[in-house]
Amino acid sequence: MGVLDTLKRLFAEQRTQTPASPASPPATDPVPSAGIGPTSMSPGPAVAELPRIGVAEPVCPHCGSMLEKMPGRKKKCPDCGEFIYVRTRPQDRVRVLVTGSQAQEIEGQWDVHHGYQSLSKRDTRSLTPDELWGQCNRDLLEHAKAGDWGLYRNTRLHMANIVHREGRLRQALQTYLEVCYLDLNGPCNVGGLQEHPELLEEYPPFRPDDVFLAPGVLAWVVEATRAMKLDDAGLASEFFEAASHPHSALSLPVSPQQAWPALLTALSEKQA
Repeated sequence: MGVLDTLKRLFAEQRTQTPASPASPPATDPVPSAGIGPTSMSPGPAVAELPRIGVAEPVCPHCGSMLEKMPGRKKKCPDCGEFIYVRTRPQDRVRVLVTGSQAQEIEGQWDVHHGYQSLSKRDTRSLTPDELWGQCNRDLLEHAKAGDWGLYRNTRLHMANIVHREGRLRQALQTYLEVCYLDLNGPCNVGGLQEHPELLEEYPPFRPDDVFLAPGVLAWVVEATRAMKLDDAGLASEFFEAASHPHSALSLPVSPQQAWPALLTALSEKQA
């Protein structure tokens, strides 16, 4: 069975297989960071109106030093020693070099772009949660087929927000945990490279050495963990259940066992 067939079967099961938790959801949504986390379903700003971030030439975004060549992934500047991150801007799909804070801004822009704009062709206010869920499933299959795993991750985040608003606390928690697991594998959009295997070797679809855990998603996981009165063992159980399907279906490079300590550390720092 291929990846797309596995995903189709999985998506068909997810809407009904996880019952709503009897625990009450948090009274208020945590404040999202950089456009990430539970948000309104009304359309956000057009992506073209968002500021264009980053440097499109081989120049350090920290000190302005010229680099020997355009890096393909995170590296340290040989002059100032600061980390340089590589991201794709949603406005023009150009690969740019950015600082750590700018990388977070671009991640937020992608969430604005995909979380809202991909559904803006339809009036989402007139859609039922089931219709929104179906639209997201179609987007997931489209992104998986294209190899756009960053957009795939953003759609899963949007689906977590949908079940969160419905009060399906446990399903929302598991979907947010799945988003964290995808983030720990470094999902990238490589749709334009599908027919160039030599480039895919240099720019793989998942890059675990270039990881970003969204603060807003971590904040919601912390809130849900408290609402469900889960200890570390209980949260680990939810995480491994949430991560098992994408790990096997997508052949992700970082296993759930490898990802869990990093996620637990990030969640502990978020609670501190």
